Amino acid sequence: MNRYNLIFDLDGTLVDSSVGIYCAFCEASNTLGLVPPDLHHFRSYIGPPIALLAKEIYTGISSSDLCLLESAYRHHYDLNYYSHYSLYPHALSTISSLHCRDSYTLSIVTNKPTDVSIAILQLSGLLHMFDLVLGVDYFCRSSSSTSHTKSSLIRHVSSLKPGYEPIYIGDRYSDLASSNAANVRFVAALYGYQDWEFLEKPAQSIADLPALLPLLNNL
Repeated sequence: MNRYNLIFDLDGTLVDSSVGIYCAFCEASNTLGLVPPDLHHFRSYIGPPIALLAKEIYTGISSSDLCLLESAYRHHYDLNYYSHYSLYPHALSTISSLHCRDSYTLSIVTNKPTDVSIAILQLSGLLHMFDLVLGVDYFCRSSSSTSHTKSSLIRHVSSLKPGYEPIYIGDRYSDLASSNAANVRFVAALYGYQDWEFLEKPAQSIADLPALLPLLNNL
């Protein structure tokens, strides 16, 4: 029997937190007199850390304003809007089914901060089913290390389960690139934030979370 180290993205894969992210971003933008895009267009930017997201939206923003925007966003999101999310359909039942099988281990690697990610998973009833939750700040929480890239976090989690083939499940094209950089198989969550219509789809993809189980059985 094949054994898999299943590493999940959070936003756009297990939870849709676009409304909460958008509300916090709008409040942060308002403090600087900036006009954010509408929610529909904003969703297409979600994925990278908020500073990179803001630079894509507000091209030419100064370093000082970017720092102020990021700080204001973190204040609004981490204190309030992090709880404005919804689970994707069948997320709880799918993760529960995977968790019950000895042939799978489950972890999270996300561009969200670790503590916020843990809080969301706790609220959703998913936290106890994951062995490890790594946010972009995971290593610098306990040391002077700088934030790591998603690919380095994927690579780290992959190394923790010898004998289990690592697979990263995410929704963004950047997740595919991070998986490739970590030399890890990728499964695209086509229902997430990324519009894959004009992009080359990876070898494995799912249209919804329940499709993950039969896909794993057929690998």
